[in-house]
Amino acid sequence: MNMNRSFYLFSIKGIPIKAHWILPLFLAFRIFQNPEPQAFRFNLAFAVFLFATVLLHELGHAFTARSVGGEANEIVLWPLGGLAYTSRHGTLQNSLKVTLGGPAVHIPLALILALAAYLVEGTFSWLTFSPLYSQMPVVQSTAAAYLIIGVKVQMILFLFNMCVPAYPLDCGHAIVKLMLIKGRTPDFTAKLIIGSSVVVSVVMLFYFHLFFITAFILFETWRLNQLRKAGQLLHHPLFAMTRNLRSAPAKKKKSAHLKLVKGGSDTKTCPHCGREVPKKAQMCGRCEKVI
Repeated sequence: MNMNRSFYLFSIKGIPIKAHWILPLFLAFRIFQNPEPQAFRFNLAFAVFLFATVLLHELGHAFTARSVGGEANEIVLWPLGGLAYTSRHGTLQNSLKVTLGGPAVHIPLALILALAAYLVEGTFSWLTFSPLYSQMPVVQSTAAAYLIIGVKVQMILFLFNMCVPAYPLDCGHAIVKLMLIKGRTPDFTAKLIIGSSVVVSVVMLFYFHLFFITAFILFETWRLNQLRKAGQLLHHPLFAMTRNLRSAPAKKKKSAHLKLVKGGSDTKTCPHCGREVPKKAQMCGRCEKVI
């Protein structure tokens, strides 16, 4: 989807907030799809919570980027979520923190909304934290019901972002960055996330019937695979960071004696440095001299 087709909404802490032109159409359809009063109120509450939650999610990415010394350039909201354009993370580890900074906002938000629902209603049920709308706790207050809807929105988005291993979802981003941190090659990492994304898409399509999300994941996965086959992975935003980011400096390991072998020394002390040497050691692991 072309994110250049967006319009300015407002700014938060110097970060421009924009919306893709499809977003208002999607929200309007979501709100007015059922004219029945109760359904209309439910859909309106869901749309408001969804918009606010997605915005806070993307601000989580942006503020985390700033906290590690990076930059938050802008945020673009659209029907499936949003995109926080950040840069200058410095290391792959910092980039992973930025990825996790978005989903991290959902748990405290869920707890705050659940507490508000409890204060309004006076009772509490663990069904409040269920991501299934069919599992709504029995409440007397309309305000409490809407707050519980907000809690469920938080749980759905948290689980969706953190438990679905597909690109371009946050879980997919995190997997890629973890693999790169562990020293895997971009090509191996790309094959892994492409395969995972295809499997996830099949499940979403045939089990959950999420046609639009499935199409989006498959399209982005296809674009990634095209660059992989052309040997141009570093031109993809997901891997371009490897040209500028570096891993955090590895901690210097303490010197250790070399592997024990037959025919080595029977002494317990290195004649060169005077330190202890295990029996059968062929070389001192401290001064690296043959015994």
